[in-house]
Amino acid sequence: DNFLLPNLSKKFQIESLDLLEIPKEKRISSVTYRHVESEKIITTDHPYVIRNKASSEIQEIPLWIIKWLKKSLTKNISEDENYKHSKKIYIDRSDSTSNHSFMRKLVNESEIKSRLEKVGFKSVKLSNISLENQIQIFKNAEIIVGLHGAGFTNLIFCNPNTNVIELKPAGAGPVIANLAEKCELNYKVISKKPEKFDQNNQLGFIKVEI
Repeated sequence: DNFLLPNLSKKFQIESLDLLEIPKEKRISSVTYRHVESEKIITTDHPYVIRNKASSEIQEIPLWIIKWLKKSLTKNISEDENYKHSKKIYIDRSDSTSNHSFMRKLVNESEIKSRLEKVGFKSVKLSNISLENQIQIFKNAEIIVGLHGAGFTNLIFCNPNTNVIELKPAGAGPVIANLAEKCELNYKVISKKPEKFDQNNQLGFIKVEI
């Protein structure tokens, strides 16, 4: 009858539920309603963190999740001409709201973006784009470049053999590489030793030579 869900304030949460056709009147926020009484409750365990080691298990998202998301979220997508023609995409993370976003960056990003734009790339800030149009961008892309981050989650919507180049601090794990492999994409990485911050994790300032 109803769906008890996490916080429903974020745009991607609302838009994904819309694409899954879960009616707004059936969504209950567990932030607003801390206690719920029901005659019958159906619940799920975490879909992939089963050994209580989230940081390592997140590196290997199961294939069934990728297939389910791609099938479920794309079935109601309508083509938008504005997002059909950008074959070369650079993921611009300057709009990231992550609590550590300022601790991972390309120190020469403006130089990289300028060079890429000269050869036909379009920079996209994903937070400014609806989930539906994000799906279409990645579906139509032939090559995607970007700094290690959550924007690469959209790789699940790419067609097989799409080219992907990840720029990342040397300490960042293989989560994007593993995701690309499961999606049958052509993945390459440019991994650099950070100039600032811890060199043994996913954070740091890196410079990528043109």
